[in-house]
This record gives sequence, C-alpha cells and structure tokens, in this order.
Amino acid sequence: MLSDQLVVMQKNETPPCISIVVALEGAQDKKAALQLVNQSIEEAADHLRTAWPDKAASLVNAFNELLNNYTYSPVHKGLGLYVAPNYNKLFHFSFPVQAKVCLGEKFAVRELLYQEQYGFEYLVLHLEEKKVQLYRGQMDRLQQIKDDNFPLDFDNEYDYTPATGGERVKDKSTIIGLRQQNFYRVADRKLEAYLHGQVLILTGPTKDIGYFEDVSTHKKELTASIHGNFSGVPMKTLEDKVWPAVRSFIELRDQQVIPSFMNVSPSR
Repeated sequence: MLSDQLVVMQKNETPPCISIVVALEGAQDKKAALQLVNQSIEEAADHLRTAWPDKAASLVNAFNELLNNYTYSPVHKGLGLYVAPNYNKLFHFSFPVQAKVCLGEKFAVRELLYQEQYGFEYLVLHLEEKKVQLYRGQMDRLQQIKDDNFPLDFDNEYDYTPATGGERVKDKSTIIGLRQQNFYRVADRKLEAYLHGQVLILTGPTKDIGYFEDVSTHKKELTASIHGNFSGVPMKTLEDKVWPAVRSFIELRDQQVIPSFMNVSPSR
C-alpha cells in the first residue's frame, strides 16, 4: 500500500532529499517520457553539484537506476522520483501533475498524499435487463473488464426461476421478477472474484438496481447507486456520472485523515 511506502520514505529522510515530479500528458511514448524525466534529473543534478557536490554523483546514479526499471504506459499522467542517500523510489501518478524539482531536508509528498487519498481502485457494476457489465475504476477513469465472467448476458435458455414450495410460480409478472433476480444473483456470485474490500458503485435503471440489491451478498461494499441506463453511451459519459459519487465517498471517509487536502481539486 502507498501508505506503507510513505512511512518508509519518512524513515529515510536524510538530507538531501530530492523530489522530482514529471508531467507526462504530452509524452506520446517511452522515448518522449524519458526525455522529460532526464531534463528534470539534470536540473536536480545542477542544484546538487552546487549545494551537495560530494553527494551529487551517487544521487544522480540513484535516479538513473530508477529509470532502468521504468515501464511506460499511456495511462500514467505523471511520475514521481524520490531519492535520498539511502533511498530511491519511483511512483506513477494516475492524475495530471505539475512538474517540479525540490531539494531539501524532507521529501515533497503532496502528490503522493493526493494519490493515497484519491487513487485507490474501485468497481462499477452496470445492470440492465439483459446484460451486466463490470468496470474497474481509478480516479475519474474506467476500464471495462472483459473476461470469462463479464460482460454477463441473460441466457433465455437458462431457467433462472426456482421452484417455490415444490411448484412453479405461475403469475407472469412474478416469474419475470424472479428470473431477473436470479440472473443478478448469478452476477453477484461472479462478482466475488473481483471484490476484495473495494468500493462498489451500481449503475442502471432503478428497477434493476432494486432487484440486485435484494439478492446481493455484497451490501457492505455498496457505496452508491447511480440511476439511469448508460448502455451504449460513451465511456466518458459513464465516468462523469461515477466520479462525483466516488469523490464524495472519499471526502467523507478522509475528512479527518488528510484535512489539509480537503480543498485540493485535481487539475484537469
């Protein structure tokens, strides 16, 4: 967990502590990203040669070691490189950042605290009568999960209707409701493989959300329900609906944990 890394960083805050944050939104590939990072490292190196000339070479080498293990991904909006005499670590940021180079007695961890507060993973389950879709979210971005479990399509040939008291239910509306609930019960069982304490957001028509909530065994993970049918809409539309709900949850949860960040808004 990031919080554990922050503790390790604090224990290794021996001056000089160099914090480099690199904005990657303009980088189209690894080569472009490395060019931006190297420019920031060279800026830090110039300061080190002036203020800590005896430690400059070893600290610059520590930055280069971090780059040797760097893996580029277009999903990442920024990088954080943190180096001290007995510590070096690289972090990826999933939100836009402002580039900076800081040298001092302590690390500049503003971005890491923001990542700790807002950057956790959550799940979005979109319900509709004939299909259930699952998304993995982080910050204001969603990625649809496509595997053997999801999307889950309603199988007209499958008997979702259980026997009641040894007899089949005959009322048509009752049968439809039971079949829908049992379809969502199947989805709830499949959801078990993905939920490990994360926040769960439901989206879909009010009726379908109600059916799912009636049968779900994951009520403690349910954080918010967003009513509406978002099937076929652009991903950005769904993201814009989900992120405010997730952010409201985070702010309520963490209002006593990181109070100094309550008024920070992500740069967009």
